[in-house]
Amino acid sequence: MSLAPLHGRPAPLVFGAKRNIQWPRYNPAELKNARLTTRARKQRDRRRSRVALTVAGLIVVMTAVFWVWLSMRG
Repeated sequence: MSLAPLHGRPAPLVFGAKRNIQWPRYNPAELKNARLTTRARKQRDRRRSRVALTVAGLIVVMTAVFWVWLSMRG
């Protein structure tokens, strides 16, 4: 039987030095004006096109319903 198995999750170091990690604070304006990655730009374009297609579809459906209603009215 092994005293220190080589598989499984490694145990955390109990006697390791505790250091407070200071993450840099960003100004919201800096984050808002930051350049988007290619992936983020593609996601934004997909979201915009999905919204545009949804709005266009709703307009087409509303127009068709209105046209049917007018034609049935006589």
